[in-house]
Amino acid sequence: MSDHIGNTGPMLASPRCGAKTRSGNSCRAPAVHGKTRCRVQEQRDPTRQGRTNRKAH
Repeated sequence: MSDHIGNTGPMLASPRCGAKTRSGNSCRAPAVHGKTRCRVQEQRDPTRQGRTNRKAH
């Protein structure tokens, strides 16, 4: 087999997202490197301004 159980230390030691989920709990996913939120919560950021890459008519 592999030593998968033995090499999970760095992942478990990484900083966590901590954003509030829809259920009210804290998100437990690891944060993106250099940021404070995980990749899922970054997409739901309310400060982002719509679709910036859309084609103008």
